[in-house]
Amino acid sequence: MLQKLIKNEKFFCIMISAILLAAGQSKRINNHNKLLLRYKNKVMVNHILQSLIKSKVNKIIVVLGYEK
Repeated sequence: MLQKLIKNEKFFCIMISAILLAAGQSKRINNHNKLLLRYKNKVMVNHILQSLIKSKVNKIIVVLGYEK
């Protein structure tokens, strides 16, 4: 996670960004996109994004598309 201090006259605020790396080849699971596999009736990427949103990070960056 990246951290950046922003100075204000009254307080310091820490900004935290999360980077979700979702651009792999998925070779170990026969080239199926592992983030689109279902787990508990939702695709895996949904679980990950919901966790990031609940963690209250300030910014979420998603990297998609292997070699595109």
